[in-house]
Amino acid sequence: MANTAVIVPDYDLKNGIRKVGATNILNQGIEDMIEEVKADSLKLVLNAEGTRYVHILNSETGEYFSVKVGKSVTSKKKGAELIADLVENHVVYCGTTENGTWFTFGNVGTTGEAEAEISLKDLMKKKVKFYAG
Repeated sequence: MANTAVIVPDYDLKNGIRKVGATNILNQGIEDMIEEVKADSLKLVLNAEGTRYVHILNSETGEYFSVKVGKSVTSKKKGAELIADLVENHVVYCGTTENGTWFTFGNVGTTGEAEAEISLKDLMKKKVKFYAG
């Protein structure tokens, strides 16, 4: 009979706490990013989780910006055509977290504002049962 080991995740829940207003989502000009690293190419890469990124790369120095292709991007184009579509028709959003600065291609006009909101008091009035696994 095989033994099964239960492994407790090694994380501190408090590290996930964010503060409202602490991060403003801004637009970043892709031309500025190209100039900053003196880029000579853009590469579309896929990570192990299946997320696509565009690397704005200076192949001589190895420096690059990594811009995530956000979930709001619905382009059907592939390869170099997708890179061209992202640069021409999408916005680069950026912000900062405790892990540094992030960049994401998204649709023009996406604000990051809440789509819906409910107070905990009103939620409890609905007699919602919290999933307990």
